[in-house]
Amino acid sequence: MKTSIVIAVIAAFPPTLAAALGYFANSRSLRRSIGEPSGVPLTTVVQRLDEKVDRLVEGQAATRERLARLEGPGPRVGPTSRPRMGRA
Repeated sequence: MKTSIVIAVIAAFPPTLAAALGYFANSRSLRRSIGEPSGVPLTTVVQRLDEKVDRLVEGQAATRERLARLEGPGPRVGPTSRPRMGRA
């Protein structure tokens, strides 16, 4: 039984080492890809993206308002504009 445990530990070591090295390489790569050599905190990146999304939403709302003003009032769609079917 002792030899089987030693064999299992030896067999499990290379994939575990490879996973750990891959994790550390990926985290270093992420820090380099974010920006500065020291690495920008992820919260700063998320905050910048949030601000950009907010500006895009505001621009989209302004464009919709301008388009609505150019098109003017549309036909009213509702229960009063449909012909009644059934009994009179």
